[in-house]
Amino acid sequence: MNLVAEIIERFSGNNLGTLQRAAAALPVYLFDRSLALSPLLLAQRRRVARIRECLERGATSAQLARDSEIYFPIFTLAETAADQARTEDLLRRLEFLLGLEDCTALTPGYYRLTRPVPRVVRVASNGIEEIADAQPLPMFDGRSIVHMPRDGLFHDLLPKDLYPSTQESQSQACLVEALDVGSGLLAAQCPDLMQDLVEAISTIVLIPDWLRAADGSEDHEGNERWCFNLRLRYFGGIFLNLYRVGGCGALEGMVHEYCHQRLWLWWEIDRPSGVPDRHDTMVSPVTGLQRSVAVMVHALVIYFVIADVYQTLLNSRHQITELPWLIQRRAKIVTGIPTLVDELSRRLKKGTVLSGIVQWLGERWRKEGFNRCS
Repeated sequence: MNLVAEIIERFSGNNLGTLQRAAAALPVYLFDRSLALSPLLLAQRRRVARIRECLERGATSAQLARDSEIYFPIFTLAETAADQARTEDLLRRLEFLLGLEDCTALTPGYYRLTRPVPRVVRVASNGIEEIADAQPLPMFDGRSIVHMPRDGLFHDLLPKDLYPSTQESQSQACLVEALDVGSGLLAAQCPDLMQDLVEAISTIVLIPDWLRAADGSEDHEGNERWCFNLRLRYFGGIFLNLYRVGGCGALEGMVHEYCHQRLWLWWEIDRPSGVPDRHDTMVSPVTGLQRSVAVMVHALVIYFVIADVYQTLLNSRHQITELPWLIQRRAKIVTGIPTLVDELSRRLKKGTVLSGIVQWLGERWRKEGFNRCS
């Protein structure tokens, strides 16, 4: 069984069906939150009502909710109550993405559209240019799209240290191959997990290589972090740097971010007890990086899921070209799990839902040990 689904059901009473329904309603939910926090939005009642009506119509089908692009302006509008120019820019962006307005009033830059067909446009003072970039993913039944690295493509969402400048002549064939191998392995060996991953992940952004520091040396944090997400700010979207990992690394990145997406959504619609303050931090025993305790609860769940997936691959007769990497990576993860369980048990408030999750996983680990498999 999908361990993330099992944990959510065991500790909240929700299930994947609940999360899928919550995801369909998320655009309206987040827009209403922004509306409540921004007097600038309340002052434009007719315009806001038109946008909300469009979002409500979209809630009847899953297509609109799977559009990662609409979440950035919707979510960010809650933070721009004192900035009229920024609020206007976000509203224009949202209206364009929803098909309510054309591009004439947009700020110059890239705009990524998902519906009715995936495409990217570049708006400039002299017009609009269509960019051949977004493409459907065959292993995701064509329901999800991938963006290849392109200079400046995500600078509206990400700082340049997360989406650095890139030479477009740099070979990208290895990226597509890694993604195909990773998704193929997951679909073949863990079909239940892959099925919900396809539901949860609508956009995969392949980012330019960031693993070297400014002085040309290897960047430790970059080597330990080849994937990330923006939580509900870019819901359904994940970011992968596949220049330094192969198919197994692509698989791990997708599973890692899938778990985050499901857990963040659960915590948003039905916040569990015991979530620590975001300023409460600790050092990860697996990566050595400083992270919030709340995120490390996610990490513990993720490490269990990935250990299971890797053990399933090892138990299968499937030929894996990166077998030494997989074995080494799994060993690093499982070696850090007991330390992480102990530290989280010490840091979390007893009797809470999060403490219960850690205790349950810890007991499972003690029973099954290093060679546990799914």
